[in-house]
Amino acid sequence: MEIVLLLCISYVPVFQSFLGTEPLNAHDWIRLVCIPIPLILIDELRK
Repeated sequence: MEIVLLLCISYVPVFQSFLGTEPLNAHDWIRLVCIPIPLILIDELRK
């Protein structure tokens, strides 16, 4: 449910104008996907 809300905030024009947000570009999406992977691996190796 939270993901749907975040996508609405980022991509629905009414929410964009009200909250002052803009859509994420491809570079931002790559960072959002790549950064957590090493953190998860490090955490799993620590266990």
